[in-house]
Amino acid sequence: MTKAEAERAMTGFAFKDAEYRGVCSEDRLHRVYAPWQWVIGTGVLVSDVEQNAAMTRKALVWLGCVTALLVLTAVLVTRSIVGPLGWLTGSLEQLAASAIDADGA
Repeated sequence: MTKAEAERAMTGFAFKDAEYRGVCSEDRLHRVYAPWQWVIGTGVLVSDVEQNAAMTRKALVWLGCVTALLVLTAVLVTRSIVGPLGWLTGSLEQLAASAIDADGA
């Protein structure tokens, strides 16, 4: 930080316009701590932002895969239950419609 930038920061909060390697310029903030004549600054590293975005993207892909697998499993289980129930219902309707003797003859 140059002396002019430090003097500008002495007035309170100041955004630093200079570019640092790998630091987002719009996310940096500097403030002077007058008793010690220190300039304290903060910033966000672009690599950290990119790493967080990659982790979020990866988590969303995994979440999508797990959701698709659960939906597929639910469909298969539902079909394995509904299919035989449909067959049973059809058989019982045929049995009810038929004139079957009580003695089985």
